[in-house]
Amino acid sequence: MGVVSKGDGRARAVGVGLLAVAVVVAWWAASGGGEPAARTGAPDAGSEAPTPVFDALGPPGALVRDSDPVPTGTLRLWMSTPAGARLCAVGDAGDGPPLEGATCEDAPLDATRTRLGASAPGAPPLLLRGESLVALSGTPWWSGDADVTAAFVTGAGTAAVLAGDRLLRVREGEVTASLDAPPAVGPGSPALVWDRLMWIEGDRLFARPALVAADPVEIGAAPAEAERLRGCRSNEALAAAVHGRVVHGVRPVAVTFHDASGWSAPVASRAGVYEYDLSCRGREATLTWLEASEEGGDSRRVVQVRCTPEGCDRAEAPATFAGADPLVADLAGKVLLVWAAQDGTRARLAPLVELATAPDLGELPEPAASPVLARRLFVRRGVAVLVYRTRDGLFGLRIDAGGRVEPLAVRERGALQAP
Repeated sequence: MGVVSKGDGRARAVGVGLLAVAVVVAWWAASGGGEPAARTGAPDAGSEAPTPVFDALGPPGALVRDSDPVPTGTLRLWMSTPAGARLCAVGDAGDGPPLEGATCEDAPLDATRTRLGASAPGAPPLLLRGESLVALSGTPWWSGDADVTAAFVTGAGTAAVLAGDRLLRVREGEVTASLDAPPAVGPGSPALVWDRLMWIEGDRLFARPALVAADPVEIGAAPAEAERLRGCRSNEALAAAVHGRVVHGVRPVAVTFHDASGWSAPVASRAGVYEYDLSCRGREATLTWLEASEEGGDSRRVVQVRCTPEGCDRAEAPATFAGADPLVADLAGKVLLVWAAQDGTRARLAPLVELATAPDLGELPEPAASPVLARRLFVRRGVAVLVYRTRDGLFGLRIDAGGRVEPLAVRERGALQAP
């Protein structure tokens, strides 16, 4: 049912590596009644020399180590700093309202050996460290005898843990069930995708609930030589994408959806050579990536594969811009393109078919005294978060589906109780 590529093309890598950060984290001022002061947005129109106000996400020398393994409406950034580990969370965007400001808290952990697990709404963050799970406070939550591959925790304090060849159900630190995990097939199978254990046998894709007793379900066909399982979650469904090995510049992809009625049959399409951005919205999963154009110069191609349970459609459009280090993602059905221009960071937001002629959002606000060294883009439902790496720190902007841009304000978790 999928619509396949119109032609092979060499893709252009658009990811960036770990982001170094600096500068002491700003605290939000509090107004009467303990409420935070209003966030600083775009400068007043009458200001001749506006100076954007930014809040740093981490102290000097920090590195972003991890983010949510299964994207939802909340963005979590796990980072190491000279003073210890740190977790920043940006609130659920819903499908249109603006994001809340980021809240950050420190953790007495070695961030280089620790990764984020997946947490359901209302559940505290669980962290994976070697053979154990720990709380953000550093308190051990559970420890076993095999490395933890993945974990998912609910608000009721029950977790699914994939460790070695076992799938464990852990409640308040005690193992309540232990099941054999399917044999490993490459680096991506088995995988814990939200609250589902998924795996590949031959050319077939299987799943079963990770937190309740149930028989496995054969979902359908998987791409040959499947290499990775990944997923994202909207407020309506969980989407899982499994992609295979690249052959002649084409990566086969199959996408399936899970909701209250069960799993949909996998729908097939193709992706490019390099990494694609996967996002979920309603009952739709979108793969977005950037390719070099045959025209060369400042011309590129943005390619999108939109999949629903009924099938996948592939479309592409030209995008011409002068600059480097482009980032691209789907934002509420539009394409958000960000790049480094000679005079600063630029962005464009438009439906794919209008991307070539759409005006830029303009020069985005940046820390005036600190050149931008790298950028990283995260989309969480109806809002994007653009993270800047500068010599003076790691800063953030939020961009909503209407093209409104605002510096991301940050509060320390302890400041929530400050008088």
